[in-house]
Amino acid sequence: MIYLNNAATSWPKPESVYKAVDACLRQATFNPGRSNQAHAQFAGAFVDEARSTLGRLIGAAATQIIWTRNATEAINLALKGLLNPGDHVITSQMEHHAVFRPLQRLVKLGVEVETIETDPASGISLSALEKALRANTRLVVLCHASNVLGTINPIALAGLITRSKGIPLLVDAAQTAGILPIDVKQMNISMLAMAGHKSLLGPQGTGALYFEEGLELRPLIEGGTGSYAEQWEQPLQIPDRYESGTLNLPGIAGLGAGLQFIADTGLAKIRSHENRLVEQFINGLSKHPRISISGPPPSIERASVVSFSIDGWDPQDVATILDDTFDIVVRAGLHCAPSAHQLAETLPKGSVRISPGFFNTPEQIENALEAVLTIARS
Repeated sequence: MIYLNNAATSWPKPESVYKAVDACLRQATFNPGRSNQAHAQFAGAFVDEARSTLGRLIGAAATQIIWTRNATEAINLALKGLLNPGDHVITSQMEHHAVFRPLQRLVKLGVEVETIETDPASGISLSALEKALRANTRLVVLCHASNVLGTINPIALAGLITRSKGIPLLVDAAQTAGILPIDVKQMNISMLAMAGHKSLLGPQGTGALYFEEGLELRPLIEGGTGSYAEQWEQPLQIPDRYESGTLNLPGIAGLGAGLQFIADTGLAKIRSHENRLVEQFINGLSKHPRISISGPPPSIERASVVSFSIDGWDPQDVATILDDTFDIVVRAGLHCAPSAHQLAETLPKGSVRISPGFFNTPEQIENALEAVLTIARS
């Protein structure tokens, strides 16, 4: 099998991830923070070490990182924990449903949402962002890169604008954390939502939210934290305030191993390899006149995502043939981001998406190209 759906979930994982999950399940299936005994402290070490490793990756203090089930939960915590009726929010046309759907719920509660001009090649218009800012603008929320187009938003420049106005910037880094360099302080990112199971190379059911010191968020859930049990109300201390219930300890252990693999390998090496695979695929697709590629032109850097359409073919049929006939895994459809497809003019059927990862090879990309071109010629 050739797996090219890493934008959904990365696979395979580093061998160290499998070993960490197995070791945790066999040796440390205890509840961190629920006891002073050695076994609970041993379990807590998995959590603390992974939190510290993630902090170093994004230039943040470990104490400002909250574990979540996925990036979607992290985004929901940020949006619903910060916004109130009467607040104004600015976002882009490339956002995932993880952003748009909770915003739609908040609109019904009196929050005003404004979607600014977005270019499928270069991302948001910075001038449009500046013009959209109001006295009651409480938040700007942007994806770092589109999961459909691969377009990379100018986050650092947007951060300069929002910071100068004292407005928090929430960034959805589901497609970029673990591939693109991120420094939350240098880029003026107030909150960063991350998916553990994608480019961070961890298991599914893991994610995280960084938020800068001084931001107050309402917890999404409340309950037992294993700490401050004498208090009737949810504790104020971080991370306890936002991590009620039993954590996904094996998942976090695996995520910690994935993060360490990234640290040992180096972001530059990972990014360079994936760039070469993306370039190889785009160059191969460009040779056929019936194939249209969405997103930035080859001259502009993109995330490790290539969406394409074949004239006369339904994207779902292309994905099915690639799977059934060639044993190649891709994803087709709207990718939970219909607004991005509106930008790409691929509504209502969507497109076929390939998303190579660090463990894919040029030979696999060549085989996938030949399979796609075979379909396009038929």
